[in-house]
Amino acid sequence: MMEPRIVKQSEVDNAPYIIWNIFIDIVACGDMSDMSDIQKKAALCFWYDSELQNGGHLQYFENTSVNGVTDYQEVVAALKQLGAIQQAEILSKAISVRDTEKRGFIKTVNEFADRAREGLYDSLDKEYYDCSPDIVSLLQNMLEKHQSEFITIES
Repeated sequence: MMEPRIVKQSEVDNAPYIIWNIFIDIVACGDMSDMSDIQKKAALCFWYDSELQNGGHLQYFENTSVNGVTDYQEVVAALKQLGAIQQAEILSKAISVRDTEKRGFIKTVNEFADRAREGLYDSLDKEYYDCSPDIVSLLQNMLEKHQSEFITIES
């Protein structure tokens, strides 16, 4: 298990945002194989949201397929546990679309742009962007409930 980061209370007092920054550093940069169950669920949700915000489901599937480490049903389960029920349903629909599409990996930027213009995931992307609460808000709630999984504040 990845140990929580230690931070001094005086640092938190001077910069309360440090708690969120440490959380993001853990979920964005940590090795998921070293994470606790809570940390890994947060990381899976964070990465799903990050990819969607930057390029939609096409980018999410392309980037996760390249590294070959994503069990999409595990992400759906993590989203549900986070309370992102709408987002979990949208990902499930997107997985179904992806599973019917039999294409190889995208190799160039132009190929990605051509695929994106086809709009295969556009309606699901829009549906995702309209979700409330959003993943960041839900991750903030998770951090409040499970702060000790990520950060230890010492006096």
